Amino acid sequence: MAVLPDYTSGTISLANGSTTVTGTGTLFDVGNFRAGDTLQIQNLTAVIASVDSNTQLTLAEPWTGTSMTDAPYRARYLPDGARVTAQTTTLIEMLGNGVLTNLAELGVEEGKAPVGGPTGEYELVDTSSFGIQDPNGSLHALAGLTSAADKGIMFTGAGTAGTFDLSPFSRTVLDDADAAAWLNTLGLTGNAIADMLQDSYGVYHPSSVNTNLNNLVPGNRGLYTYTAGGAGFPENNGLWFVETQRMFSGSNNPCRQIATRYQTTSNSEPVVYIRVRSSTGEWGPWRLLTPLYGSNVNGSYVRFPDRTQICYRAGVATSSTWTATGSVFKSGRTDWTYPVSFIEAPLVLAGTNAENAWCGVANGNTTSGGVAFFLPFSYSQSLTARLVAIGRWF
Repeated sequence: MAVLPDYTSGTISLANGSTTVTGTGTLFDVGNFRAGDTLQIQNLTAVIASVDSNTQLTLAEPWTGTSMTDAPYRARYLPDGARVTAQTTTLIEMLGNGVLTNLAELGVEEGKAPVGGPTGEYELVDTSSFGIQDPNGSLHALAGLTSAADKGIMFTGAGTAGTFDLSPFSRTVLDDADAAAWLNTLGLTGNAIADMLQDSYGVYHPSSVNTNLNNLVPGNRGLYTYTAGGAGFPENNGLWFVETQRMFSGSNNPCRQIATRYQTTSNSEPVVYIRVRSSTGEWGPWRLLTPLYGSNVNGSYVRFPDRTQICYRAGVATSSTWTATGSVFKSGRTDWTYPVSFIEAPLVLAGTNAENAWCGVANGNTTSGGVAFFLPFSYSQSLTARLVAIGRWF
């Protein structure tokens, strides 16, 4: 093929130390310039590494001449014969050093690959000697995944893998050295857990739910409302905050329940009950932990955790009828129904506004008692009495 004339259309710009040639009014691509062609600039020769477009070339080496803008140039084609000569020379060199001959002599064997040896020649080596070859497909499964930010990798089955969300916060936990550091990262140190538990009342069961407190398990706690059909409540009314706690780590049976009445008025006295469940699963009775105060038209009362109950009523008018009995005079009987009942007949005491009167009790039982008063002289009016009953409420 005849040598093409030099190409000189347009101008070029080129900076010292750069490999990028920018043309103005040039057609490098249309002119079929290729790698190996040259530029003649300022009496220097530069080899073209690639033709990027009609207006841009990349040189094989950084430009060592001075920088220029819109400068004239000559682009010279490398003759086809020169290209063929260079490729032939390279092939001869490869054949001359025995590489191709060596590979041709090896032949092909199943399960073996050519590997360069210490003498500069190739030899066939069994691929099993290359180490683990992914017999289970694990590496293949990993290679099939698409990486993304905040994703972790996991095996989802034999020879299969997938990704899962792994947030920045999760990574702060994964790098912790031990449980103490893990809890510290989560903020669960000191009294943090206890504070969170105390701050949360637990579940809430409104009046529409007939709750059976006997069925609660360790860890259950919340506000429970007694309604008809409910079971296991300390009293058959009101709202109760109930906590159920295991007493022995090896079983759910031995546990305790503490119930605190939810008060709805100001200055209310606390009312707290406790009961325990045996190792065989039976609940014992509720026992009061705090004194219980109350009153009604029959008087006032207080119940103590040690079973003691005291009932009291003041301002009771005695009978105004007095009857001579021996050397003294006895009033008519005054009956008193206690504000709450006792488990057995209590001790009943009485006093009056008269310093010289004394009392006697007749026919006392668990719900009421009768009292009469005595004077050493005849009397025709009633006295003002104060009545007290002391006994057990369970």
